[in-house]
Amino acid sequence: ESWMILVITDHPSGLGGDDLFVVRRDGDGWGTPEHLPAPVNTDAYEYGPTLSPDGRWVYFTSHRNGSADVFRVARVDLGLP
Repeated sequence: ESWMILVITDHPSGLGGDDLFVVRRDGDGWGTPEHLPAPVNTDAYEYGPTLSPDGRWVYFTSHRNGSADVFRVARVDLGLP
């Protein structure tokens, strides 16, 4: 519970459409959302983030290839504890 991944539509720092952001616990509240780097976000839609049961992978859906496909990235590669 020290971070969560958000889907934000048309955020000023986004790449277009829906992008994934991480927000970290900041004391009793939450910090400012941070745009997740490539290879997660593209100019296509990214959404539906899910953490694998073992906590090692973040799965998400992207339309980067013209249709909805599921991708994964290692949680540690995103700098998430």
